[in-house]
Amino acid sequence: MTLKRTNLLIATAFLSIILLLSLTTYLSWRSNQREQQVNEQVRDTYEVIAQIEQLTNASRDLQTDARSYELTGKREFLQSFRVASQKLPQQLTQLDRLLRQQPQAQAQVRLLGQLINQRQGVSQQLINQRQAAVPPQTDDLLKQGRQLLFQMRPIAKALTDQQRALVEARLQQAQAAYQTTQQRIGLATGSALAVMAFMLWVLYGQLRRRMRNEAKLAQLDVELQHQLQQEQAHNQALDQLNQQLRQSNENLQQFAYIASHDLQEPLRKIQQFGDLLKAHYNALGDADLERDYLNRMQTAAQRMSLLIRDLLAFSRISVQPVADTEVDLTTVLEQTLDNLSVAIQETNAQLTVGPLPRVIGETFQLGQLFQNLLSNALKFHPPGNVPHVQVRASELADSQLPATVKPAQAAARYYQIDIVDDGIGFDEKYLHQIFQVFQRLHGKSQFAGTGIGLAICQKVVVNHGGAITATSQPGGGSCFSIYLPVQASKVDRQPA
Repeated sequence: MTLKRTNLLIATAFLSIILLLSLTTYLSWRSNQREQQVNEQVRDTYEVIAQIEQLTNASRDLQTDARSYELTGKREFLQSFRVASQKLPQQLTQLDRLLRQQPQAQAQVRLLGQLINQRQGVSQQLINQRQAAVPPQTDDLLKQGRQLLFQMRPIAKALTDQQRALVEARLQQAQAAYQTTQQRIGLATGSALAVMAFMLWVLYGQLRRRMRNEAKLAQLDVELQHQLQQEQAHNQALDQLNQQLRQSNENLQQFAYIASHDLQEPLRKIQQFGDLLKAHYNALGDADLERDYLNRMQTAAQRMSLLIRDLLAFSRISVQPVADTEVDLTTVLEQTLDNLSVAIQETNAQLTVGPLPRVIGETFQLGQLFQNLLSNALKFHPPGNVPHVQVRASELADSQLPATVKPAQAAARYYQIDIVDDGIGFDEKYLHQIFQVFQRLHGKSQFAGTGIGLAICQKVVVNHGGAITATSQPGGGSCFSIYLPVQASKVDRQPA
């Protein structure tokens, strides 16, 4: 389970608990309100019962006071009768108000009130005959009072029974509502507890996963530390190997220098003595065989001298770092053409040179690049033909690079420098072979060379973060394309 999903479940559970607790609080409040309402209704019902009893008793007391006054003539009985008579309307009104939601009971109360008023009238007649000294009609009046009382009793009893039944029904409803509310509260509480238990289970699971992840992380940390130690040991070994490699390169460079110097010196001696012998035999005039041997010896010595020179150049380029300086390729090309001026004059070559860019690199190495490519363009052409060589440059985005071109350094843009000739060309199936050391497509008798020049060119281009390729066909000339990354010089990259 993801952390996002776990947080969502916890938030949902938390909200559910809040809702369930709110529901429990609301149900408790509603139950309390309902209980208060039932209590008020029960209290009103008991008050109705009490009022009915008071009315019945008041009606009986009225006749008793009237009869006592009629017999004794004492004023306290008359006063008690008058006080009770004044209270009766108020009691009837109060009872009618309490039964405002019971129309049937109100009708019975009004009937009861009429009977009470009639009985009050009979009692008043008893008082009146005492005060007026009229002939007594006591027995008739008492009989009427008893008849009215007999009519009142079933009505009062029915009202009382109705109210008691209403109280019982309301109490049962209240009890049922209370039980229902308690069940709902219990259900809500149980649900809240279940949600809390689920949330605790989720949290416990999350905690266990976290503990497992921490254990895995600790194990990974231990493994990482072990790998780091191994990497450090590996780096130390690499540093030692690099140190040994640097020492080996220094020794190789020193050896190349010594070898070139020590080998060139006897070669110069051979060439010098060969020149002396050649001059001597030329003076004799009839030593053709000896002169042929001497020519072969000097040619071999010259070829060996060129080979040593190219090997020295290749070794220097392999170990020489590329300087972070701006180089004007136009100036480099002009210097190269000056170095090749003799070959240009001998072949009557026609050169077309376009504008060349400024690049970041090493002047010497870039000079070696142009030297080898242009000397090949002047050398590999059919005998008797005038070489035509074109040097041009353009700029293109990395997306415009040919699919087969893989520069050593990634860049957004590149300079493309083409050296085009109309020479003998070559079969493109040998394209990768021509950039290898000592690989030649033509015999030494056809074209002089050491087979190292194009290997030097590729090394120079790679040192400068670029790539070199060629397109050609036999007899159709060649086009060597150089791709160098466009980059700012150290001065240009400094912040303003």
